[in-house]
Amino acid sequence: MDKAPLEAPQEQAERIFTIVEDRFADGPPIRRELRYGTDVVDQILAAAGDVEATAIGFATRPSGRLHRLLSGNDSYRLITESEQPVVVFSRLESDDDSSDH
Repeated sequence: MDKAPLEAPQEQAERIFTIVEDRFADGPPIRRELRYGTDVVDQILAAAGDVEATAIGFATRPSGRLHRLLSGNDSYRLITESEQPVVVFSRLESDDDSSDH
């Protein structure tokens, strides 16, 4: 279970949605949806299947589940079990800004 208050992941998701929507403003429509569960890979794959997604994209949190997903067996599961391409949005940090992007 994530120890952060519920508002923290919701605010982070809103920031990520805004970044992706701004970046792909002239691209295909982007659907916003938050899901919660104990197995992040299962939730990602279920959401992608439910909406017939053409790709899966996500950004990591340095100490969060998705960061662990990239550094362990879960990343392999996501890549091998997904029927869609998987895109990871990286974070850029400058010397004067160490906050999450």
